[in-house]
Amino acid sequence: MDATDDTATRSLTRDFLQAAADNNAAEAARLIEAGARVNAFDKSGATALIWAARHGNIDFARDLLARGAERECADNLGFTPLLSALALGRGDAARELLRLNFNVRARGEKGETPLLFAAANGDAAVIGDLCAAGADIEARDARGHTPLIEAVRLNRMDAARSLLAAGAKIDAQDNDGRTPLMHAISNACLDAVRELLLNGASLSVCDMRGRDALDVARQWKNSDTRRVMEEAYLAFTVSGLSDGAPAPVATMNPLKLKPKEP
Repeated sequence: MDATDDTATRSLTRDFLQAAADNNAAEAARLIEAGARVNAFDKSGATALIWAARHGNIDFARDLLARGAERECADNLGFTPLLSALALGRGDAARELLRLNFNVRARGEKGETPLLFAAANGDAAVIGDLCAAGADIEARDARGHTPLIEAVRLNRMDAARSLLAAGAKIDAQDNDGRTPLMHAISNACLDAVRELLLNGASLSVCDMRGRDALDVARQWKNSDTRRVMEEAYLAFTVSGLSDGAPAPVATMNPLKLKPKEP
């Protein structure tokens, strides 16, 4: 290929990526046939296939795959087509991508997974499909957040119930030792607090600062959440004492706190 041909190809490819970004599948197809590179990427690292997923244009995605597009390409954030669709809340498109066998265990640069995004979106249907396809229900992002933590901290109740039904660990702790219950409390997600308590969330687990769920409730001073937690804690303590069980104890070594300055 001489310099003139190379310049023409670069120009075609630049126009092709712009057509993909504009969700103009017909123009993108024409440019591929004219010589544009189907797996080229733009400054964000996005290929045409990633743009198709971002737009939720599954017909476009299928056409690109048929023309040789790389299935598990990733942009500068590490987002594959499946992650890209879910990051933008395109659940219907994500379900179609699952039928095209995209990787359910893909991870973004900060540990994001398809299941984490589905949980944050509150999309129980996608969660069910991802779990059925082999997604790791306990996969954590860089903060140590599990899909259940994401669901309850945003009060996505259908997602939380779907994850619990699929076997998510109800007392999983993030990098700070915070459980789903603590996240629900600190975000004043009362429905999530009640759901977690009904499903047996522990009241004795402590975070890295030595706080249990009731301590968190008292710190945030949300009256409804605090009342629900105090009632649950009282019931737990009375039940435990009547059974001869010890009082609630920490299950994680807390960090030593600096003394308060006078």
